[in-house]
Amino acid sequence: MAYELIETIELASAASSIEFTSIPQDGVDLLLVVSGRSDKATPVSDLLIRFNADSTNSYDRVQLVGSGTAVSTFKTSSSEPYLIGPRLPAATSTANTFSNDQIYISNYTSSSAKSISQDKVSEDNATTAYQAILAQSWSGSVGITSITIETFGVEQMVADTTASLYKIS
Repeated sequence: MAYELIETIELASAASSIEFTSIPQDGVDLLLVVSGRSDKATPVSDLLIRFNADSTNSYDRVQLVGSGTAVSTFKTSSSEPYLIGPRLPAATSTANTFSNDQIYISNYTSSSAKSISQDKVSEDNATTAYQAILAQSWSGSVGITSITIETFGVEQMVADTTASLYKIS
């Protein structure tokens, strides 16, 4: 396996989205690595991800989440209009801590459904620090040519949030 960096995007100021466009169609899998932080005051802040600007109900997931004091699971009962993306530390989390997230996208050029595996942790020097693993899928019948990472509502990703996209051959 060979990893080739397609692009790294580092925010110079707060933003509500990061977008990778014109993803080359000559690889096998993709790896998206995100390190981010939110300006939201509440402790948990998940981002959402869309492929090729698809906002139809074509995404499914199963997740296992630990908070430092409890464990929970969740499975979508019907398809949703986005993938659950990175979980960012809140503005009230330990100063200068950023998340660690890896999203592996299998067979991204295929005309079949895409399998996605993800592990993520929202760093915090506190009792509650979230970590999760997810198995997700996108039922899109075309290759992935763009990836958008977005916030919910009025929340912003802060400056120095970084996303890197790798092609795996």
